[in-house]
Amino acid sequence: MKAVILARVSSKEQEDGHSLDAQIQSCFKYAIDKNFTVAEQFRVVESSTATGRPEFSKMVNFVKAQKDKIIILCYCVDRLQRDFDEQYIDLLRLINQGRLEIHYAKTKFIEHKDMDSSDKFRKNLDVLLANDYRNKISDNVKRSARKKLRLLLIPCEVVWLKRCLKSMPQVCTP
Repeated sequence: MKAVILARVSSKEQEDGHSLDAQIQSCFKYAIDKNFTVAEQFRVVESSTATGRPEFSKMVNFVKAQKDKIIILCYCVDRLQRDFDEQYIDLLRLINQGRLEIHYAKTKFIEHKDMDSSDKFRKNLDVLLANDYRNKISDNVKRSARKKLRLLLIPCEVVWLKRCLKSMPQVCTP
């Protein structure tokens, strides 16, 4: 069966590491074990919160253009999605039509049209956990930025205060 590999990182800094290569290597191993033919691989460097997700869209459009059933191989759920956005809904339609399966190499979980309610619950829970993780990262970044701003402002205020005091006329002399 024909498959595509999706590997995603959120930033250029992460791209410089080995995460994309490790994801692709794991997915290729999975493809070999399952006797899949990898037709295309997508190395996506964009946040799951990016508007429109243009690189991810290329993969979705490639999958939608296939006449025969195809597999998306992804390392884990959070590499594919962290919420139920419109692009995932497009993939879900293909799954429900029997034109697509999504295989997750790390967990060996397979998303397919005949999933029972327990499998659907597990998949949805994985997405909710990925969403929660993204939100916590966002909170940490904001908290860190506020702290850095406060630490920067304190020295600036001291310098400003010293300048103000120097420019003020001496009111009291000892």
